[in-house]
Amino acid sequence: MRISDHVDITIQIFGKSHEDVHEWLDATFPKWINSNQSPFNHWLARHHVQAINEQYSDKEQRAVAYLHVICDIASRWGEYFLPSNEKALSNYLIGKGIMIV
Repeated sequence: MRISDHVDITIQIFGKSHEDVHEWLDATFPKWINSNQSPFNHWLARHHVQAINEQYSDKEQRAVAYLHVICDIASRWGEYFLPSNEKALSNYLIGKGIMIV
């Protein structure tokens, strides 16, 4: 999903954009989109509970970040999943046939 899509959803649910949270989650995307690797690799560093909890102590920011991850996965595979850590996400992506590094 695009950051603008995440922001629209966040405004509807939380009443503000939290664009900074979405930008942090997707900050590594440009590195992967311009490589020969899967762009889903950008999820590995930040699209899981462990990374989000290390970055944010504020409950609302965490909730926004969790929703971002859930929406990314749901929009791609129609499943609602929030990985606990990088290994859980890696296993999930491998199960979907996504080649990761």
